[in-house]
Amino acid sequence: MDKLLALKAQLGPSDAATGNKENKENKPGGTRDSVSSSSSKQQQQQQKFTLKTPKGMRDNDPAAMVVREEVFQRITDCFKRHGGMAIDTPVCELKETLTGKYGEDAKLIYDLADQGGELLALRYDLTVPFARYLAQNKINSMKRYQIAKVYRRDNPSITKGRYREFYQCVSDNVKWDSSQIS
Repeated sequence: MDKLLALKAQLGPSDAATGNKENKENKPGGTRDSVSSSSSKQQQQQQKFTLKTPKGMRDNDPAAMVVREEVFQRITDCFKRHGGMAIDTPVCELKETLTGKYGEDAKLIYDLADQGGELLALRYDLTVPFARYLAQNKINSMKRYQIAKVYRRDNPSITKGRYREFYQCVSDNVKWDSSQIS
C-alpha cells in the first residue's frame, strides 16, 4: 500500500490513475511539442493498467479479517481438542501429482510454469497434497487438520459465494498399511 501511495505522489493526481508519468517538457512559450505529445499519449495508452482484484478473488478489509481470524481460531481449537496436528503443504504442486486425481474437475486446475522447467499447478483442494505428503514422508498414521487457500479455475458466482480463491478447512484421521501399496 505504501508503494502505491508513493507512486501516486510521484506521478501527480492526473497520472496516478493510469500509473504513467507523462513527459512534461514544454517548449518555450509554454506549448508542448506536438510530436512528443502524441508519442507520450501513445505510451500512456500502451501502459495503462487497472487496479482491481482478479475475477473470483477478493480483498479482505481489517473488519473481515477480525471475523475470519476468530472463526479460524475456534475451528483450530476444536481440532486441537480432539488431537489434531496442523500441517501446511505448498500452494502449488507438481502438475503430474494433481492431474488425473480430480476426474472431470481436472480442467479447473490453474497451471503454472516454474523457472526451473517443472510443470506446476495451484492446488485444487487439500486432499491430494496431503496424500502426497503422507507418501513422501512414509507416514502410516496421522490425525491432521489444515486451513488453507485453494484455487479453482471455474466461472465464479460471487452472489452464490463461489470464488476462484477460497479457504478450505479439513480434518483427516488416517491409518493405513503402506505394505499393501505396490
